[in-house]
Amino acid sequence: MLNANFKLVEKASIDEAYLDLTDDIQRLKEQKPQLTINDFPTTHLAGFTTKTDDDRIEIVNKWLNDCQFDDEKRNYDLVLGAYLVEQIRKKVKEETGFFCSAGIARNKVTKSLIPTQCNLLFRVRF
Repeated sequence: MLNANFKLVEKASIDEAYLDLTDDIQRLKEQKPQLTINDFPTTHLAGFTTKTDDDRIEIVNKWLNDCQFDDEKRNYDLVLGAYLVEQIRKKVKEETGFFCSAGIARNKVTKSLIPTQCNLLFRVRF
């Protein structure tokens, strides 16, 4: 499924792969989507512990707002990546019936530093 939808898929193990979402993020930027917290129903941010969904929503919503006012827009790329990964996870669930975890980062080295339980969303693990 991932190979059919993405230009660069690097298999990391039997149940893990890295996706290069750079081109997809650039295309999404051109569309200028109006994203809201509702577009991120399963997103969690690394480094933040949340006890309730209301806590998660508050943290993710603050992150979304902060990223939109980022002058360099580098963090906005992560927002778009998180949105794409939400779509990937949804498609995996619909097509296979399985849930998957995923995390995003600017590169594989940074992603590997994020604990598995705190995935922000780019590595896809089944």
